[in-house]
Amino acid sequence: MDGMSTPRSDRSEQSREQGGLRGWWRRVTRPWPEAAFTEIGTRAVVLDAVGEQPVAVIREVRRVTGWDLARATHAVEAAPSQPPAGSTTQGVVLVAGLSATSAAAACEALARAGATARVAEGW
Repeated sequence: MDGMSTPRSDRSEQSREQGGLRGWWRRVTRPWPEAAFTEIGTRAVVLDAVGEQPVAVIREVRRVTGWDLARATHAVEAAPSQPPAGSTTQGVVLVAGLSATSAAAACEALARAGATARVAEGW
């Protein structure tokens, strides 16, 4: 061997060590660390549009909500990519029951990722 390639048996051992499909599924479905915005209140964060960077938005949705990858991806896919011009969209409620400061911080984090989000009151 030239040192650059890995023999087939070594690759299968590495795959088993990393968990194979089961390891992949555990990584995909493992919960994100606790949600960063947890102050109790009556506000909600609504995702109105994803923008041009859906992967970054999914990452921020996971950070804001504490959801796993599959749930965050589903929520981001349910939101429109761009808000329709001249209309108020319903959007996707990501998290409810936050304080005004937590909701505003979550909206700012989503905006930095390229999404359009707003704070809704009365939740």
